[in-house]
Amino acid sequence: MDRVGTIQTAMLDQAKLVAVQTSLAPAALRPTQNAGTFLFRALPAGCLPMSDAPLGLIAGSKSLPLLFAREAKRDGRRVVAVGFEGETSPDLASLVDELVWLRVGQLSAMIRAFTDRGVRECVMLGQIAPKNLFDVRPDLRAMGLLFRLKEKNAHTIFGGIGDELGKDGVELIAPLRWLKPWMPSP
Repeated sequence: MDRVGTIQTAMLDQAKLVAVQTSLAPAALRPTQNAGTFLFRALPAGCLPMSDAPLGLIAGSKSLPLLFAREAKRDGRRVVAVGFEGETSPDLASLVDELVWLRVGQLSAMIRAFTDRGVRECVMLGQIAPKNLFDVRPDLRAMGLLFRLKEKNAHTIFGGIGDELGKDGVELIAPLRWLKPWMPSP
């Protein structure tokens, strides 16, 4: 499966989770309702690497980051989360081992928060409100990323963030292992 197909599959899986979260049928979801939703690269089923290292969580708004944190902790994983001021629920702090608060656009600080704590795998969950996407004050690394993108949309921006994480040894993985029990059956 190519990268676009992988991301589209991941988006569909996240749309199912949003449907559960909001009590909407999947057919009622429109792609525009996912504007600002984090994307993630999915690994093939059964290929999620296990590690004793802490698991990273890039947490936007809504309840998916909270649900993920509970399930990952139940699975015995240490969780280090990065939350965004004005977006991420403060309730997340009680569900993770450590929560680092940042502003949207602080890419270097986000990556450093993970690498300094030994995180080698992370997931992206939740949403960033469109108003905050337009009020971004990117650091130098984020500006470089944005400058390199030929097209600037959720697909390319979040894919670029995944690439930047990978450059520092943090693999962006799908959260499905921990959230599958909460997804509706086909």
